[in-house]
Amino acid sequence: MAVFMRVSAVLSRAKFGCGLTRNSAAELPTSHTRTVEQKQLNIPEHFQWNRIKNVLYKTSWNVNIEKPMAGIQAVVKYLGGYTNRVAISNSRITSVENRKVYFRYKDRKRLVSKTMQLNTMEFIRRFMLHVLPHNFYKIRYYGILSSANSKTKKEQIAALMETCVPIPEYEGLSAIEVYSLLTG
Repeated sequence: MAVFMRVSAVLSRAKFGCGLTRNSAAELPTSHTRTVEQKQLNIPEHFQWNRIKNVLYKTSWNVNIEKPMAGIQAVVKYLGGYTNRVAISNSRITSVENRKVYFRYKDRKRLVSKTMQLNTMEFIRRFMLHVLPHNFYKIRYYGILSSANSKTKKEQIAALMETCVPIPEYEGLSAIEVYSLLTG
C-alpha cells in the first residue's frame, strides 16, 4: 500500500501542476493579461510562475488513501448534516455569560445530550467553519424545492403523478374503503 500511495502522490502532484500550468499565467502574452472563461485577468508583473511551479514540484506530497471508516452510509450521513442543516440552531444555545457560550450537543457514542462550554471567540471560530464559501449553497435551495421553482415544479410534479401513477383497483373508492383493503 505504501508504494501505491507514493505513486499516487507523484501522479497527483503532476496532474495538479499540469492543471495549474494549463489554467495559469505560464503562457501569458507580454501584456500580462489573459482571458479565462470570458473574464479578464490582470496578472502582476512580479508574478513568477516558474518559481512557484518549481517549488510545487520540489515539495514532497503526502496522499492518504483510506476506505471510509464506517462505510459509505456513514459518509453520506455525515455529509448530509452539512448539506441540509445549519451549524447550530438558537434552541441549542442554552446561555451566554461571562464570555462563555453554553450549548447542547449530542454525544453520538453514548446517544445522550450533553452541554459544552466554549469561550466566545472559540465558539465563533467553530461556527464560521460551517459557513459556506461565496457561491456555495445548501442543497435545499436547489431543485424542486427552490423558491424560484417551488410553485411551478410542484404543479408539474402533481400533474405527472396523476398521469403516471394510475391505481385502477382503488379508483372510485372512499378513503375508508381503500384503508380497509390495504390493512385487511
